[in-house]
Amino acid sequence: MLKRKLVLALCIVGTVAAISGCSSIPSPTHTWEAPVTEPRYHADNRSCSPGNKPRQQFVSSSGDFVAYKDCMQLLGYQFVALR
Repeated sequence: MLKRKLVLALCIVGTVAAISGCSSIPSPTHTWEAPVTEPRYHADNRSCSPGNKPRQQFVSSSGDFVAYKDCMQLLGYQFVALR
């Protein structure tokens, strides 16, 4: 009986930890639209990202973001704000 309660408590703690971890991931602020394949998009995204780090997060008013956005638009992508 004690073992069952301990397993239940550990499951609850694990679930709470998993849910709280997911809530700290920021939601996307934009997306890019263009008639390209997914591999082409990833290659273009990498080539336009400063230091070839496509998962880098930017402040929208930063020079890095402006350069990244200009690069993607020159390649034919349309910027779509999500919020």
